[in-house]
Amino acid sequence: MTRWGANTKIARASLRQEDKVQRGVAAVRREHATFSRVRSAARVAIAALLVGVVSAAIGTSTAAANGVPLAKGDVLASLGDGTIAHFDSSGTLKDTLITGFTEFAGGGMCFDSAHNVYATLFFAQTLSKFDSSGNLLSDAFGSGFNSDPESCTVDASNDVFVGQADGSKEVLKLNASGEVLASFAPATESRGTDWVDLAADQCTLRYTSEGATVKAYDACTKEQLPDFAAELPAPCYAHRILSNGGELVACANSIVLLDPTGKIVKTYEPGGTELFALSLDPDRTSFWTASLFTGQIWKIDIASGTVLESFNSGGTSGATPGLAVVGEITAQPSVELAVPLPESQVGTPYTFTATVTEAGVPQKGIPVAFTVTGANAQSGAGTSNEAGEASFTYRGEHVGTDQIFASFVDKLGHKDTSNGVTKIWTASKVPPPPPPPTPPPPPGKKELPPFKLPAPVLGKTVNVEVVSGVVFVKLPPGAHLSLAGSPGAAFESLSKGVGFIPLTEARQIPVGSTLDTTGGVARLTTATAKPGAVQFGNFGGGFFTILQNRAQRGLTNLNIVNAASPRQVCATLGKKASAASKRLSKKVLGRLNSSAHGKFTTRGQYSSATVRGTIWGVTNRCDGTFTQVSRGVVTVRDFLRRKTLTLRAGQHYLAKAP
Repeated sequence: MTRWGANTKIARASLRQEDKVQRGVAAVRREHATFSRVRSAARVAIAALLVGVVSAAIGTSTAAANGVPLAKGDVLASLGDGTIAHFDSSGTLKDTLITGFTEFAGGGMCFDSAHNVYATLFFAQTLSKFDSSGNLLSDAFGSGFNSDPESCTVDASNDVFVGQADGSKEVLKLNASGEVLASFAPATESRGTDWVDLAADQCTLRYTSEGATVKAYDACTKEQLPDFAAELPAPCYAHRILSNGGELVACANSIVLLDPTGKIVKTYEPGGTELFALSLDPDRTSFWTASLFTGQIWKIDIASGTVLESFNSGGTSGATPGLAVVGEITAQPSVELAVPLPESQVGTPYTFTATVTEAGVPQKGIPVAFTVTGANAQSGAGTSNEAGEASFTYRGEHVGTDQIFASFVDKLGHKDTSNGVTKIWTASKVPPPPPPPTPPPPPGKKELPPFKLPAPVLGKTVNVEVVSGVVFVKLPPGAHLSLAGSPGAAFESLSKGVGFIPLTEARQIPVGSTLDTTGGVARLTTATAKPGAVQFGNFGGGFFTILQNRAQRGLTNLNIVNAASPRQVCATLGKKASAASKRLSKKVLGRLNSSAHGKFTTRGQYSSATVRGTIWGVTNRCDGTFTQVSRGVVTVRDFLRRKTLTLRAGQHYLAKAP
């Protein structure tokens, strides 16, 4: 038997025989043909499970979790002993959810639109239900189960479909109160309707039966449909339908990616055996899987197959029979607001974007309502485009903080509300007075005519011009005026001294120069490794030094310079404050907002952000370096933790200070 349920059933039978408990035991079914391939691993798992159960009290309780809210991207791992480990996306344990059962309990999980969690309990013959903060709502949710509920999925009406591995092998449909609405008897293969998922049409159930196919059934008409895929590397277990109609399927020692026709187009082998659980990440570009017997968990990029994260579930039984990721693509309609840049000046407009999806598919033509509360309370509306995006622009007229929400009414008449985002409006900065006019040239010296900037030179010079506001420049020590691109006396007269000078027109400056864009936006044009080719971007909101090394083949580094002293701004209150009570604040030391096309890196104190064309912001704060993405993709390198991660539109990351 190559799976969690088979092995734990053997263990349960052995334990009950020893304890002579007269509560009927389900018969052990026939062994799979693939038993020899995983025999040694199965024995290890069974022994570990027996030890864990002997030391636990068999039965139910009403113990609850600690109430840690579920955050988007968090990972829930069923440990097979009636507990569910709650990790953040990097593998840090945040909480443990307790179902109330200890008898080989565990399996797949699913979420409703309120982010309540439904967890199947294989041998307990029921489900447990938790709220969005991990608190136990019901230790025995639903009824009508015949044998071994293993997976679940939720439709747009918040009805729960539950697949059963054994017994009648029927799929049950439960309402939000746990009442049975319907039952379905699809054709099975090697076992039952183990792992189920619902397509975007809200009718098509796809399921695996521990064989070599992904089967399909119409739950609306109760008709068997042709198999979606066949000749897979059996046995196949957990799977997820993709927004394009394709599918990811966990099949023993590999994960297979299927196109919308059911054809295998890619295979992933992270290195584990008996890959059993699988869930999609809400970033829609990666997925999670876990080994049944070792508890190892992996996050894998769908396009490249790169392992992005890896950690162990840490369960005492060593088993991980189910995974769920908060915010994963589901059949429910949803609306999500992109996280804005944290601050804007009063009087400037800012555009917010909300994305409407259903089963991960963008929805066009949906009216979206926007609500603003706080210093600039108001409302607005927009309609989603082909990408499912609706926009709303408003101008903050008052200093303060606003909270913004988006909502829409789905096909069933339900109001769906987005995540809330925060926008801070700060006072407008008064630009410094303009510099005195340049005196006329002395008698006998002619005024030089305007000139066209030469092309920037890789690793040596950069072209810079003012886009808006006031921008200042400071040349590096020892820089020659010829490198500043100034054949004229006007710029020469401004360049004397070591301080910042106002940039009044487009100039070529040497690499190593520092710009002050706290009151404006500058456009940089830099050379690339390709002869004659350039790249460009707009940068503003702070001080930064421009660096470029020829060996980095065109990569332009913008190093943020803090405008405030950490020693003064970040000091804790009270000389007698204990070390345990010290908390680093979110006060800003330096920042840089960017919109660029090409190879640019903005480097903060504790992390750097590298792009090839996007809109992003990097802020040095007392508590670390904060990176936020408004559009495109950014690669962030955390210097202290020595890890690299990918952020997409609407995501952010704090590289924490030591």
